[in-house]
Order: sequence, then structure tokens, then C-alpha cells
Amino acid sequence: MRVYFVDHQPEKLDGILPELSASNADGPPPPNLIIGVATFALSIPQRDPGHGDAAMTALPNDLPPSTLSNERHRIMRFSLAKKLALSLMMLAGVASAAGAAGPTATTSTDVEGLWLYTGLVSKGRDMPLTGVFLFKGGELLQQAVFNGEPADQQAAMAHAGTYAPTPIGVNLVTEQLIGIAPTAAMPLTFKPDVKHTLKVERAADDLKITFGSGTVQTLRRVGSGNGKVYKVPNGRFAFTDGYFVIVAGDGSAAVTGYGQYEAAGNDYRLKVIRWAEVADGKVAYRAEGETVKVRFDGTTLTLPGGQHKTVTK
Repeated sequence: MRVYFVDHQPEKLDGILPELSASNADGPPPPNLIIGVATFALSIPQRDPGHGDAAMTALPNDLPPSTLSNERHRIMRFSLAKKLALSLMMLAGVASAAGAAGPTATTSTDVEGLWLYTGLVSKGRDMPLTGVFLFKGGELLQQAVFNGEPADQQAAMAHAGTYAPTPIGVNLVTEQLIGIAPTAAMPLTFKPDVKHTLKVERAADDLKITFGSGTVQTLRRVGSGNGKVYKVPNGRFAFTDGYFVIVAGDGSAAVTGYGQYEAAGNDYRLKVIRWAEVADGKVAYRAEGETVKVRFDGTTLTLPGGQHKTVTK
């Protein structure tokens, strides 16, 4: 709290007003900036010489010109100080009330939750994509396929690993970094234990993450991360907020995808949003809206084709 007292001496406002003006350059003073113009007829009315036209008129006409001028300036300064004090008290009250009601939007580096992509820009190039990013309890899953036609010829990327908060964002360790390029001679690329430092800017349910390379990804929060992430020997999968996400693989094979799901006991029906996998050097994409049936008993996830993923954590 900052309090200014001018002890019944309006001339001291000459030093206060420039500072107040500088503090107020971008808007009204914040609630913790309190200006107290000491009493000025508020607590010591007997010192009040009056203000405005009435006070000017009340001055004796026979005063020496210099004294008359000084008195007029004193009355004008006093009137200004009184109006300033009252105005700032009202303004501080309004600002305090607004602060108590809470901000309309928050800005933070908190990434916890389930997010869907809204955009990606790399080296100044807009690269539309459809995908998901899950941050939950220090574990992460990411999967996306770039938009375009034909859909099954577009590149896909996926990450699984861990993250930790930093003052400006998060540090990622992607235990599985998977790239799928259907038209490439070697369609599957895999890198283990890749570290990323991200700058994070969040406003309510909108998230902007900037990689060290300068790539910017934007996302929209669709869930709090209500569910569970399961670790398997070569990746992770999760059931959370009505969505299923899987990223599992190595340099020889990979399965990545996400969508919404319905469960009946240990049987799950996945409605694919994006899905890309590689086995024996062949790429297979599943169409949006396609249904995939899997089984999960809490220990083993059984995928189509007899693939089994056993939970290790």
C-alpha cells in the first residue's frame, strides 16, 4: 500500500501528480495504490478556506495584489486537492470491488487437462492438423495427423512421456517420439528420450505452447484430465474425459490414435478421430468415425489384430 500525505499543503501535490500520472498511464490506479490527501477539510474542516467561486468572492478587495494572488492560488490548489481525494477514494473503491469479483480471464502456465489442437505454425508456415494433447499428473500423450487429401497420405506425429512445470512453461521428456510419413521410403521414424523446453501461455481454456525451435502450437481445453494414464513397455494410453488416446511403439512398429469411447465392462468401442499405425513397414490409417473394438481388463489392453499391451504402471 502506498499512502501520500501532504499535511494541509496543497503545493506538495506538485510532486505527487507526476508520479500518479505515471502510475496511471495504462489505466486507473490499482486497488493497492491509495492516495491519501491529508485531511484537507475532510478531517480538519476548520482549516478549509472554502473553494470555488464562493471562496474567491469572499476574499477582501483591499489585500495587496501579491497576497491576493497567493490566496487565489491556494484556494484553487485546495479545491483541486479536495476533488482529487474524493475522486481517488471512489476510484479505489470501484477497483477493489472489481478485484474482489475476480478477473474475467486468467493467464497461467498450468497445462493440466485434455486439449485439442486449433493450429500449428512452424517457421512461419501454417500447418493445419487435427490432434490431441493430454497433460495429466506429470505424464503426457500427444497424437495428431496433418490435414489434407488424400487423408491416408498425410504425415502423423505422436509423443508419450513425462513433463515437469517451469516458471515459464513445462519441460518435456518424450520417451517415445514417433513420426509416420506414408509416402516416405522409411515411413516410421522413432526417437527415444527427447527433451523439449516449452514456453506456455494460457488464458482460460486457450493454450499456446512455443517450442525452442520456434514452432507454435495452439490448443483448446476440452477436459480436466479426469481419468487415468496407463504405462506400457513402449508407450502409454489413457481413458480420460470420454476420450481414448494411445501412443506406443519403437523403431519397428507403432500404433497411435485417439477418439471418443463408450465402455461396457471390459469392452470398449472407440470412435476414431485420428489413427495411424505402422507394422512390417506398412502404414495403416483408420478413417474418422470408424469404430475400433478393444478390450481392457485393467491389466492388458487388447487391440485389433491381437496386439496386447500389458500395463506396467
